[in-house]
Amino acid sequence: MSAGEGIERSWMMRNRTPKELYEDDYAYVSDCGIQLRFEQGGGARVVGQTTWDGAILLSKYFEHAQKTGSIDLSGMTVVELGSGTGLVGTVCAMLGANAILTDRPGVVTDLLIRNANRNISSVRGTLTVEALDWYIEEHVPKLLCKFPNVDFIVASEVIYCDALVHPLLNTLRELQKTGAELIMSHAVHRLAPLVTFLAETHRRSSSVLSVPDIELHPKYKAEGILIKRITPRLNRPEEVSSERRGIQKQKLSKLEIKCEQALRNLLSYQRLEYETFEAGCMVCNDQDQMDRFVDIQMEKARLIEQLGILESQTADFVYSVHENVVNQERIIRNDKISKDLQARTRKLSVIDDKLQLTPVPQESS
Repeated sequence: MSAGEGIERSWMMRNRTPKELYEDDYAYVSDCGIQLRFEQGGGARVVGQTTWDGAILLSKYFEHAQKTGSIDLSGMTVVELGSGTGLVGTVCAMLGANAILTDRPGVVTDLLIRNANRNISSVRGTLTVEALDWYIEEHVPKLLCKFPNVDFIVASEVIYCDALVHPLLNTLRELQKTGAELIMSHAVHRLAPLVTFLAETHRRSSSVLSVPDIELHPKYKAEGILIKRITPRLNRPEEVSSERRGIQKQKLSKLEIKCEQALRNLLSYQRLEYETFEAGCMVCNDQDQMDRFVDIQMEKARLIEQLGILESQTADFVYSVHENVVNQERIIRNDKISKDLQARTRKLSVIDDKLQLTPVPQESS
């Protein structure tokens, strides 16, 4: 990309036509001029055969991080979950990683194999394609048998459906047992699955950090898409009782319902306004009105993207507050137990210049 083309913001990344987005090959050009090409297909409904913006953003983040030295993928074993066309994993291999591209067996893995073979001559590391269905428990042990030392797990825009969240979490729990860090990009497609995912990752991880804007690639930044680095907590004792977890889950369910309803109302309003304005413009056939309408819609899209960032940050904040509250309650409870134990043991006293322990009478229960 020439300097005159400016910074790649979300509009340039998202203004691909439906044919460019779903059918044509996607050409990825690295900062050092290496071109990777990825076959796409299947249309808008086949999410696994499309190169989404989150994959582009995450790939460019890895390039920039390797250049600045904050990440070194050379020789690292990297497993990509929900690889789709395989862009992120292939870029990792281009940077020197031994990348394992995984997805559901069948059409998607066939596409991955074709794309891996197509780009194999452009990578410094290795590219391997493995079937990994999050619903099939046997797939993860088989993968870890072949690749026991996973250094990084990468994923882009895989949180878009409620039904996938818990299978994804179960897969991550097994893959992260050896301490592999998860680096993922996500947008707010639907709030409920994202909130559920963040709740569990905050509970089980030692660190959940959003990558700040300054650490992203200077030319590839998209409002509404965030990158997180998630480090697992190993051998963590169970600190919260099942009863307390049940209470927290009820509270979080109510929060999910409220947040999702608010977002649904907003999107319904936007859709209704869009259809009304479009109908009016079609009747009067006024080009100036149509141009004005396009400007308004672009501004609304920008606001919706900002809403997505706010929702994600709010979810992070909610669970950090929950964690702080739980910790504070635990401190208070432990302090109370400690004082109670002290009161029920023996008092140290001096009688006739001698130290003596006097039992403290306990109250009858």
